[in-house]
Amino acid sequence: MADYKDIVGTTVRNNDGVFTSAKTGELFYDETNRNFSYRFPNVTAAGSWRAGNNMNQARQQFGGAGDQDDALVFGGEFSGTASSDLTELYNGISWTEVNDLNTARNNLDGTGASSTAVVATSGGGAADTELWNGTSWTEVNNLNSGRNGVVVSGIATSALATGGDSNSALNESWNGTSWTEVADLNTGRQNPGSGGVSNTSAIVFGGFSPDATAVTETWNGTAWTEVNNLNTARAVLGGAGTVSNALAFGGDAPGLSALTESWNGTSFAEQGDLSVARKTLASAGVLGSASLAAGGGNSPITASTEEFTGAGADIGAFSTGGNLNTARGALAGFGIQTAGLACGGYTGTANSNTTELYNGSSWTEVNNLTNARNFISGLGTQTLGLAFGGEPNDTATEEWDGTNWADGGDLNTGRQGLGTAGIQTAGLGFGGGDPGGNKFAQNESYNGTAWTEIADLNTARAFVAGVGTSTAALAFGGQAGPGVSALNESWNGSSWTEVGDLNTARLNVGNAGTQTSALSIGGDTGSVVAITEDWNGTSWVEVADLSTASRAMASGGTTTAAFNAGGFSNPGGVLNATEEWSGSSILTKVLSD
Repeated sequence: MADYKDIVGTTVRNNDGVFTSAKTGELFYDETNRNFSYRFPNVTAAGSWRAGNNMNQARQQFGGAGDQDDALVFGGEFSGTASSDLTELYNGISWTEVNDLNTARNNLDGTGASSTAVVATSGGGAADTELWNGTSWTEVNNLNSGRNGVVVSGIATSALATGGDSNSALNESWNGTSWTEVADLNTGRQNPGSGGVSNTSAIVFGGFSPDATAVTETWNGTAWTEVNNLNTARAVLGGAGTVSNALAFGGDAPGLSALTESWNGTSFAEQGDLSVARKTLASAGVLGSASLAAGGGNSPITASTEEFTGAGADIGAFSTGGNLNTARGALAGFGIQTAGLACGGYTGTANSNTTELYNGSSWTEVNNLTNARNFISGLGTQTLGLAFGGEPNDTATEEWDGTNWADGGDLNTGRQGLGTAGIQTAGLGFGGGDPGGNKFAQNESYNGTAWTEIADLNTARAFVAGVGTSTAALAFGGQAGPGVSALNESWNGSSWTEVGDLNTARLNVGNAGTQTSALSIGGDTGSVVAITEDWNGTSWVEVADLSTASRAMASGGTTTAAFNAGGFSNPGGVLNATEEWSGSSILTKVLSD
C-alpha cells in the first residue's frame, strides 16, 4: 500500500505550530497543538453582485452585449414612452451615450464579445438587424422571421437568434452576413435567457412557454438537447456566458425576481441574489462568472447596474504585524506594507513627535518630528514624505527625506484631521477641523515648497480620509456636522464630484489604495468599530473586519497589501498593535479522527 511519501514525493513535515509556508494542500504535523493539518486558499463559496454606476437613462426591454467592463446596451423603452434608439457604452465604471440605433425598438436582443463588434436584431415584431463597429450602427440583412422576445447569443460574426413570441421554437444562424434557419428548439418559448460563443455553441434557459418555464437546452451546431433545468422557472431574465459557464439572473417568476443561478456545464446552482430585483433587463458577459446586469423593470423602471463575480474569489483578511514601539492614536501614516512610516500622535498623556519606520515585520524608531502634535496628517513614501496640520501647530508642514524632518511651507488654513493624497512634491490636503468644532472644505495643493488653495470639497468635513494622487483622489467619511458622515467625493485634478457613499458612516478611518481601488478601515461611528470596506471605483462593500476595533490610526498601502497601526480603542485607550491586510488569505484545516 502506498504511503504519503509515495504519493506526493515527500514525507509529512513536523513543524512547531502552523506551517505557514506550506503549499496548498500540503499535509504537516503541528507539534505544538499535536494535530495533522493542511492549508488552502480562503475563497468565496458562492458568487455575488456588486453595484456599479447607473446608466444615464432608466429603461427596460432592451438589448445588451459585450463583457462586464466593456459592454453596450441599446434600444428598449422608457417609462410611459415609445421605443428607443438610445445606445450607451460601459467601461466598467461609467456609462456614456454613443450613436443611436438606426431603428428605434424594444423587446430586442443582441450579442458580441466586446463593445466594438455587436449584432442587434428583432424587436417590436420587426426582423431588422444592425451591426455595431465600435462607433456607429449599420443596417444589414434581416432575420427571416421578425418576432418579439428573441434571444441572441454568440459574437458579431457567428450568432444565433432563438425563440420569440407565440412560443416560437425558431432558430436562425448568423454568419456575419445573413441569417439561415436551422434546427428548432425542442420547447418553443419567448424571452428566455441565453449564453454562447458562436452559432455552433449556445445555451437557452427559461422563458414564457406560455407560462414561465425552467427548461434548459444546449446547442451543438446541429441540434438542441434538453439538459438539467433551472431551479426556479422564470422568463424575461438576464443571461450571459457559455455552455459550460453561464449565469441566469432576475426575471419574472411570476413577480419580480432577484434570483441568480450559475451553470457549470451540468447543472444550475443558486448564487447570491441581485441587489435590485428586476425583469426585462439587459445583460452582458463573455463568462457567466463575470456578468453584468443593467436596467430593467422594477416598478418603476430602473437604471441600476450590477456586476457579478463568481465563486472562488479571494477573501481578504487582516493578520498580526509587529507592534509600534510607542502606543498612540491620532498619528499619521503613509507608505506601503513593507515600507511604511508612522509619526506624531497622542500617547494618552502627551502629544508625540515620535517617528517609526515599518519593514513589513517590525517598527524602528528614527529621527523625531520637530513639532509634537496629534491628529496630524501625512502623505508620501517612507523615503520622501510630508507631515502637516494637527494640534497644536496646525499650519506647520515638515518634509521627510528618509532620515530627517525639515520645515516646509505652511498651510494657508490651519486645521487638524485633514484627508490626504499624493506625494511630497505633488500632494493634497483637504477638509479638516479645529478644536472649536469648525469643519473645513478647503483643499490645498503642495508642490514641494508651498501650499496653494484650489477647489474646495463639496461638503466641509473634519477627520476625513483620503487616498490617491494630486490629480485623481478620493475623500471619504469624516464629520460633516454634529454627526459622522458616509460621504465620498472624487477629485479629477480640478473639481470634486460626489460618488458612492460608504455603507457605514464614520470618521477617523484608516485608508489605503487609490481613487479606483481603496480601503476604509475601522473608525468611529459614535463608538470605535472594526468595519472594513473595499472600493472598486464605483461602490463600497464590506470585507473582513480588523481584529481589534480602532480609530485615528496610521495606515497605508494598497487594497492587496496594507498596514494599520496604533490608534484609539474603545473606550479610549491607545494601541500599539499593527494589523496587515492581504487581499487574499489562507485557511488551516485540522484533520480529525
